[in-house]
Amino acid sequence: MNLFKNHIFSAKVIDSYYRLKKLYLLRLQDFLHRKDNEKIRKSRYLSRDLSWLQFNHRVFAQSHNPRRNIFERLKFAAIAFSNLDEFFMIRVGSLYNYIDFGKERTDYCGLKLLPFKRKLFSDAQFFLNEYYNYFNTELMPKFEENGFKIVSRDNLEEHELEEVSAYFKSTIYPMLTPLTADGNSALPLLLNKTLIFGVVTETLGKKKVSFVQIPSNLPRFY
Repeated sequence: MNLFKNHIFSAKVIDSYYRLKKLYLLRLQDFLHRKDNEKIRKSRYLSRDLSWLQFNHRVFAQSHNPRRNIFERLKFAAIAFSNLDEFFMIRVGSLYNYIDFGKERTDYCGLKLLPFKRKLFSDAQFFLNEYYNYFNTELMPKFEENGFKIVSRDNLEEHELEEVSAYFKSTIYPMLTPLTADGNSALPLLLNKTLIFGVVTETLGKKKVSFVQIPSNLPRFY
């Protein structure tokens, strides 16, 4: 009985520790964010990359216009998301070149390399959170009103499940090639602008990361 109580006590201590650690990290993140913003405000110059993210946000805002039909709103949402893909492919890729080669770089906004990366990723994450929230809560509910909808596997009828399963086995599965990264070899080449599934497996305490690239010649929807 005492061992059981000690076990409960230890679990509570561990839980409290992780809660405090999470709170500390959130406060540290907030402090660093405010510190970065203060440096940006004091700078006489604008950051090319940060201002581009703001521009892309304005493109995305065009999808909020209720006077546009749903297809035009989807078009602007798709343009903004495609823009972000290209931004990470080109601009963020060059940023990591500086990091990988140990070069020091100060952005025009006044932030050095790592603080700038932190700010850049924070702004990009803010955009993604807003994007997915708006798409799921505002745009998707209007699909059915305009004659179409996206249906998940859980909402399919039995005969539809059989049809989809047969399509996957005959058309999609033969074209899939898993790529593995186990830490002992170089990361496999992942193509830009493709849909990629990431899978983490664990065997005997060793984790393995695998990727499955969806060929671009396959339609996104069935």
